Amino acid sequence: AAELEAVLPAAPAPAAAAPAAAPPAAEAPPAPAAAPVAPHPETPAETRPAPAPSCDAMPPPAPVQKPQKTLIVTHLECANHVTPALMGTDYVAGAAAPFASPEQPERVKAVWAALKQCAWTCGGAKIVDTVELATSPTLNRGLNDTLERFASPETGPFEGPPNAPKRQSPTRTASVEFLFDDLEPVVLRVHDFDYLSRVATHVEALQRAESGVSEATETKRTLLRCVSTTLTGDTFACARSLHAALCASYTVCKAIDTVVRGEYRNAFCVVRPPGHHAGQSGSTRKDQKAPDEDEPGLVGQGFCLINHVAVGARHALARHGSTIKKVVVIDWDLHHGNGTEQILSDPDGPLAREGLRDRVLFCSIHGAGPDDAPLYPGTRREPSTTPALNVPLKRGSGPAEFLRGFQTILDAAEAFNPDLILISAGF
Repeated sequence: AAELEAVLPAAPAPAAAAPAAAPPAAEAPPAPAAAPVAPHPETPAETRPAPAPSCDAMPPPAPVQKPQKTLIVTHLECANHVTPALMGTDYVAGAAAPFASPEQPERVKAVWAALKQCAWTCGGAKIVDTVELATSPTLNRGLNDTLERFASPETGPFEGPPNAPKRQSPTRTASVEFLFDDLEPVVLRVHDFDYLSRVATHVEALQRAESGVSEATETKRTLLRCVSTTLTGDTFACARSLHAALCASYTVCKAIDTVVRGEYRNAFCVVRPPGHHAGQSGSTRKDQKAPDEDEPGLVGQGFCLINHVAVGARHALARHGSTIKKVVVIDWDLHHGNGTEQILSDPDGPLAREGLRDRVLFCSIHGAGPDDAPLYPGTRREPSTTPALNVPLKRGSGPAEFLRGFQTILDAAEAFNPDLILISAGF
């Protein structure tokens, strides 16, 4: 249904045997100079309040004997990324939506509801923890701060309508610190700043439209909050889309942390908007023209805004570099994970520029489609082993062909000898 990122440690993996305490974060290489983002204002350590438990913090796992538990986690913010459910409902843009998006909030809700109603026991012991993260008011202020910094790093953040109180720097709780110090730098290493700035500027425009609606026109206000506007031909955004995308990546990175620390055997993240088609600059098509002369460039692709599995892989190398030396990313969605391959495996991609390309192996098994109607996005329709391992399946392939192709991926992953395996399940 929705974009699902599963985090599975390889066996025998140092991560699975790691103590509960988090290892010291490896020093990440310097960020590319093209990201003109000023550092966050620091609060003196002696004046910082002690982080309080909140809805956005991952709770400690309940103790359990063998078998070690699995974490299934979602973030409620993901449902706030709203896309047109019906053609012609694109009220924010003032025009009809070109099509009804199949990527709906109801999908992630249905997946989560189905997973939660399972018993998840083995020998009478509970073997799965289901965790719902939510956006606390403090984390929401942190997300707003990140959004504003992306949208206007030089001119300053949008302050809202006239006479509105100026936004205060968010209190640095543990969740906000993770957002500012861990997640935001990694997102900026995976995606171009110009791309993130275009998305943030677009989302801020929707927020300004919403803030300008009279309180008396509550029906119109609801429409502005709940419907989306087209970023590209197939990707939509609303006023909370970037919040949702950041929280999805936040959830994936937090789940990786729990697995690396040995708190869980593996983890399954139910998050959206999806991510595996989002490349370094959103679209991976170098020949793609802007939709119109007023649009500086494409700002998304294939329903995707931020590539969560690529962010997760880069986070694992940055935060857990002493434990995680190699990462395998396996994409088994019907469609090729073109954005993930570009970020992780392209000789000119973000990881290659940091000298990390040899530490990540990307593998994809996907449908190729017939020659006259290739499956979206139309990339990697022939088998390849470099720069990434691609196993395209011809139309009409069945279980036997899939299993043979997947065995090729398992053999390559075993030879790579990773410390962490990330599964990108797509839709």
